[in-house]
Amino acid sequence: MLPRRYARARAAWARRARHAETADVARVDKAASRGACCTVRDTVKRSNGEHTGDVNVIHLAVFELEADAEHEFTRWYEAEHVPLMLARAGWRRMRRYRCTDGQLQLALYDLDDALPVVPHLSEAPFRSNRFATRGIRNYHARTWREVHSAGEHLERPEWLNAVTVDVEEVFAATFSRWYNEVHVPEILACPGWRANRRYECVDGEPRFLALYDLDDPVRPFNSPQWEAAVGWDEHVDHIRGFHGFRVYRLTFDSADSS
Repeated sequence: MLPRRYARARAAWARRARHAETADVARVDKAASRGACCTVRDTVKRSNGEHTGDVNVIHLAVFELEADAEHEFTRWYEAEHVPLMLARAGWRRMRRYRCTDGQLQLALYDLDDALPVVPHLSEAPFRSNRFATRGIRNYHARTWREVHSAGEHLERPEWLNAVTVDVEEVFAATFSRWYNEVHVPEILACPGWRANRRYECVDGEPRFLALYDLDDPVRPFNSPQWEAAVGWDEHVDHIRGFHGFRVYRLTFDSADSS
């Protein structure tokens, strides 16, 4: 069960998301057109904190998979889709995660930072296959550039927590400073939370993604430290499109067969 402050915040985010849906579609199209002729390395990092070291770029696809198609999809994914995608220039590693409380799936791709951000890059992995019209629902994918990292990262995290959120432009810098300097340290001090990587979208919205490496699916959300962690209440009025509180388990890693 979520702390009361998180439940209130999530309800407020849901109300704002319903009112912002039409405007969000237009912003996605505009953002995608801005990045059409750039590489990930060339994208201008906005006011969301400093990042040092190598650029870490990922492509993340989120989708629902019908239960009766999962077995066939898994065979296709591992035998056909993975080799095909890894043969593309700039696509280096692929991992697949499954949500612990439903049919939601994550497909996580490690990319080279010189890969062009072209139109429809975010649709490329599953754009044309026999599951496009049967099996996959609510498909959404974006490409992300790392802007902040903290904690002791695992080479092969078995459990992930994924959080996406959009922030009003005028409040983005303030939100990012708070998230990097206050929220992440508070969360990583809680039992079961091992590391965090934070990303900014380069080809659309939502603007920010946070991935947390977890020790297991239960302990991170059931400790007194987590109950007492700093909430998001002060930022609720300036954000929309929040998705989080889900835990995903690793089901496939292309590195296992390399």
